[in-house]
Amino acid sequence: MREIRKLTVLVKLDEILNLYQPVSLEEMNNVSFLKRKDIKFVFHSDKLIPILHGLNEQYRLLTIGDNQVFRYRTLYLDTPDLKAYYDHHNGVRNRFKIRYRKYLETSRVYLEVKKKNNQEKIDKKRMEVNQFRDVLTSEETRFVLRYVKIDTSVLKPTLQTQFKRFTLVNIENRERITIDTNLTIEGFSKKVEYPVLVICEQKLDKSFFSNFFVNLLKCNNIYPSNFSKYCFGMVALNPSIKYNRFKNRILTINKLSNDSGNYNVAG
Repeated sequence: MREIRKLTVLVKLDEILNLYQPVSLEEMNNVSFLKRKDIKFVFHSDKLIPILHGLNEQYRLLTIGDNQVFRYRTLYLDTPDLKAYYDHHNGVRNRFKIRYRKYLETSRVYLEVKKKNNQEKIDKKRMEVNQFRDVLTSEETRFVLRYVKIDTSVLKPTLQTQFKRFTLVNIENRERITIDTNLTIEGFSKKVEYPVLVICEQKLDKSFFSNFFVNLLKCNNIYPSNFSKYCFGMVALNPSIKYNRFKNRILTINKLSNDSGNYNVAG
C-alpha cells in the first residue's frame, strides 16, 4: 500500500510541475543568495501536491534542459569529537558545517563551508573540486581556513545523504524554495530511507521578506522546524550519540515517516 501511495504522489508531482513556468539557472543566479536567511519545514508527502497547487502563479520552476528535479549527494566532514554536530545540538549560535556536494545530473562537485551566525543568518562559501575526499587537499584546506578556524587535519567523513530536489523561484527572484524528497542517509555501516518525508526550505535574501509561502503552509498546518539533515542522520545511524535536545523532533519525524501523515514537525 505504501509503495502505491508513493507512486501516486510521484505521478501527480510530475504532472503539477509541468504547470509551472520555467526559470533558467542563469536567471536565478542573477541574484546571489550566499548570504541569506533560511526557514525550514518538514512534512509528509501527502501534503505536497495541495501546496504546489497554491504556488504556481507566484513562483517559477528551475529548469535545466529537460530536467526539473535534480539528484544531490552530500558527504559531511566533522572532527573526531563531532564539533559540528554537538555545536548544533547544544545550541551554539555561531556554528558551521563542512561538506562535499555533488550534483548528479552534471557531475559537478563542490566543497562547501556553511556558517550560521548569532542572528540566524546563513553564509555559504564553496569551491569547485573534482571529487569527494576523505582528506582535504592543501588547496581545500586553505579554502576552509579562510572561513573556519579549525584543525582541518582531523576532519573525517561522517555520513552521506542523497535526495531529489526541485527549486521554486518567486517572480521577483528574491526568494527560493527548495523541496527535497526521497532522502537516503548512509554511514556507520547502515543505510536508512525516508520516502515520504519532505524537507522544504525557504531561502530569503536577507533584505527581503515574504509571507505568501509561510501563510500557505500554515493553512496546511505546517510550521517552521529547525531540521538538519546532518544532525538527523547522525541520530538515525548512531543511536548511541547524545541527542536529548533533538528527541521530540526525532520522535515526531519517525511517526510521520511511518503513518498517514497527520504529524507536523515543529520547533
